[in-house]
This record gives sequence, structure tokens and C-alpha cells, in this order.
Amino acid sequence: MSSVELIVVTAVYLGAMAGLPALIDRRRSLARVALHPVVHALALGVYATSWTFYGSVGFADRYGFAFFAIGLGPTLACLAVPFLWQPLADLIERRRLQSVADLLAFRYQSQAAGPIVTLLLLAGLLPYLSL
Repeated sequence: MSSVELIVVTAVYLGAMAGLPALIDRRRSLARVALHPVVHALALGVYATSWTFYGSVGFADRYGFAFFAIGLGPTLACLAVPFLWQPLADLIERRRLQSVADLLAFRYQSQAAGPIVTLLLLAGLLPYLSL
């Protein structure tokens, strides 16, 4: 692929990444599709696959096609999220909980649980943000 083609493909990809959410925000009919649990599961699958990518390049170099199992497992697990976690999703919707911290603070009836969970999640997320 030439450098011009690479720039064009990159521009189209980034344009789609910015344009699709803007289009969905403007059209109510598309918003319903965007809120479907399968879309969330697929997004989580993409996240998990990109997350495992950085830790598995050496594995792919050593073991070849066995590398695909590393990304396939989390992706398939994320596709099962809407079916396996439906009771949790119902609780979150019924109680109007907005985050994992809210959920755990509700579950353990503790005002300290929310800030503690938020700090732990932030500490766990920082290395991946730096990637």
C-alpha cells in the first residue's frame, strides 16, 4: 500500500469514527440501534481485543496462529454479556445506577464504596490509557 493510499484509508476510517456517532446523535431512529445491548457487547469486544493485542504480540511471534485464541476468547465472552448479565442490567436500569462505583455502593450500602471503587478503576485504567 502506498503512503497516499494509507493516508486516504486512515482519513476515511477516522472520518467514519467521528461521523457515525454524530449521525446517531442526530437521528432518533439510529439511537435505538446504538443502545442495543449487542452494540455494547461488540464495543466491549473491540476494547478487549485491542487490550489483549498489546500483551500478545510476542505470543504471536512465538506461537503463530494460536495468537487468535487470545482475542477470540474475550470477544466471544463479550458477545454473551447481554444474555448472561441481563439481571444485572435490569437492576442498573431499575435503580438508575450510572457506574460500577454506583452499583457497588448500592450493593454494599456504603458511601465509601463509591470513591474506593472509582480510585481502583482509575488506577487499573491508567496503564491502558498510556498505551
